[in-house]
Amino acid sequence: FGNGIATATQAAMMLPLPTTLAGTTVKVIDSAANESIAALFFVSPTQLNYHLPPTVADGPATVVTTTSDGSIFTESIRLAAASPGLFSVNANGQGPAAALLLRITAAGVQRFEPVARFEQALGRWVTVPIEYGAGEQLFLVLFATGARNTSLQGASVTVGGVTNGVNLTFIGAQGDLIGVDQVNVTLPPTLAGRGEVDVVLTIGTQASNAVKINFK
Repeated sequence: FGNGIATATQAAMMLPLPTTLAGTTVKVIDSAANESIAALFFVSPTQLNYHLPPTVADGPATVVTTTSDGSIFTESIRLAAASPGLFSVNANGQGPAAALLLRITAAGVQRFEPVARFEQALGRWVTVPIEYGAGEQLFLVLFATGARNTSLQGASVTVGGVTNGVNLTFIGAQGDLIGVDQVNVTLPPTLAGRGEVDVVLTIGTQASNAVKINFK
């Protein structure tokens, strides 16, 4: 976010993502002095969204933004192989999780269900209570970023402060959306009746933001 970081507003309309939008480019100089050009999702005079190049080295880095009129903006950031963040449906990292519930019935039928809905009367997103059925297995499919460079053994998820029975079954790139990771965990029946709880992803010693789901 800033002022004058592009001379016009433009969004990427195709893949692969462009490295120039409205004449604006972004360059990342990492701790090994390597320069990488970032792919761009969106630019405007006050906001710029880019995909951090996956080949950059860990440690301090400098981001250089150059606009079509020659203006140059620099910022310092710190890069790490993993830095987990969970997406929320509010798009602000808070409130109901951007996630899906996978339900496997006692008969082996699989179906996906939402864990949040937009409540028109309230004008906001709310959590959808998750109910356990007899003999069913429940899995939470979370969407994240900064999480793919780890293993199942190097990460954990807490749901309502509980880790027992909340087992990671997958963590890695989502596959279809650039920069988006996916985290799948089991939801044990012991969570039934807990109401609205926080979900947090931890990689190593670094914890993500908390997002919410709800248990009936």
